[in-house]
Amino acid sequence: MEEINVLICIQARTNSTRFPQKIYQSLGKKMVLQHVVDEALSSKLYIERLKHVPAIKCHVLVLHPENDIQLTTTFKNCGAMLVCGSEKDVLSRFIKAQQLFKADYVVRLTSDCPLVLDFMISKHISVAVYNNYDYVSNVDEEVRTVFDGMDVEIMSSNALKYLAENVTSDLDKEHVTTLIRKNMPKSLKLGFIYSKLDSSDMKLSLDTPEDLEQIRAYFHKKEHKNSLAFKKYGKKGVHAV
Repeated sequence: MEEINVLICIQARTNSTRFPQKIYQSLGKKMVLQHVVDEALSSKLYIERLKHVPAIKCHVLVLHPENDIQLTTTFKNCGAMLVCGSEKDVLSRFIKAQQLFKADYVVRLTSDCPLVLDFMISKHISVAVYNNYDYVSNVDEEVRTVFDGMDVEIMSSNALKYLAENVTSDLDKEHVTTLIRKNMPKSLKLGFIYSKLDSSDMKLSLDTPEDLEQIRAYFHKKEHKNSLAFKKYGKKGVHAV
């Protein structure tokens, strides 16, 4: 059986309305967008090592608006491929990427979620591919259990085709997947990633300078605990879950 082709796409832009330049803000030793890229790259490595059949081949892309010179200059060596598209019709960027790479699945990540983790990305990919789901996410507000900032979605080529053929409002084009969640089309097989631990009351996505300070505090507290664990148990004795 041929490989399944998966794109891990991060939508990003320089001039966010509420917090311009937020993707360039520092979080530890890296910029905000680089954190998301690195987690996507880590997920790619993990997924491609799986011995399941069919095998999965991943590509990591940053989808950005046309003529965003600052982004393309700053992140030209970030480890991901840069693909440009419409600034306001964000959905069209994902459709363009899917068509360019003839992808079977497209993961949607956003640059305002610098705390997203590789295992959550990998979980969505494996659940969608090996269960033949057309859309899997952890973002449905009625049932979500992860904190705001751990957002991951994955769409099949059929789901993107449905969106391309049915989307009409500018709001749905901007937010990409809202039409699927509002209409729950019967023609698509949908799934949801649910955690037994509910942290949905926490907001750790980046929309304002105040959010950045909260994210930095959370990040540094976590890094400090990681450092203590390595010192106490040794690198080989610490296992992330």
